[in-house]
Amino acid sequence: MLYLCSLSLFAFEPLPPCNPFVIASGALSNLTDDPSSAQLNPVSGEGGITTSVSYPYSMQQLSQVEIASVVNYQLNSMYASWQTLSNNDYNRQDIRLGFRLSYLYFRFGLGYKVMIDEMEGYGTENDDRLTAGIRFKHKKTTLDIGSEHAMPFGRDNSFEDGEFNLSLRQDLDPNLAVAAGFNTDSEQRFNYKVGTIFGLHPNLKAVASWESRPGRFGLGAIFKLKWFNLAYAVQTHPDLDWTHSIGISALFP
Repeated sequence: MLYLCSLSLFAFEPLPPCNPFVIASGALSNLTDDPSSAQLNPVSGEGGITTSVSYPYSMQQLSQVEIASVVNYQLNSMYASWQTLSNNDYNRQDIRLGFRLSYLYFRFGLGYKVMIDEMEGYGTENDDRLTAGIRFKHKKTTLDIGSEHAMPFGRDNSFEDGEFNLSLRQDLDPNLAVAAGFNTDSEQRFNYKVGTIFGLHPNLKAVASWESRPGRFGLGAIFKLKWFNLAYAVQTHPDLDWTHSIGISALFP
């Protein structure tokens, strides 16, 4: 309930992870590379469309839904995503659009994000942000670096409230990859994270992760059915109940 109250004060804290691919990976942008990963960094996520539903901290009065897609054209791509968290008298939406350009071992991404807060009796407020990222990928190593800044419209200080994220992935063999990284929030506090994805079967992968702020674990399973991935994930919390999420992705060839 403390989390819900903080949202209702228009603080514009990011929505908690909704997609099981993101929850299981600890929000390491390049660990699963599901289309939903574009929400973490504009250079992340491969071509496809994904949707999911989540119950943050097992609060049944809250529902969280997301849909995201990445469309490729030759070496370039565009992404779009929409996420909402709501109950009877409160709603927060997170909408993102962006494009990515690739050259040699690099991918560059630029995006726009708007958070829309609606609360009965308090009206509506928006928060506009600019996102940017760069990916370096060579052989078995992938490095993602991204940032997010409040837009200068109507602000005294341009590009304030900056946030930063970094994720380094290493493929150890075709069935095992590890990743580590961190992200900062608007107060420049660090959240460190590690994760792994490993194949248990040609059609089944397991994902596990740990984050430091707050200390929590993410666990998930990904079932592959031809061009589709089905995923289920949980994430622990030191003070609240577990978050449960289920989702499906259709991957573009």
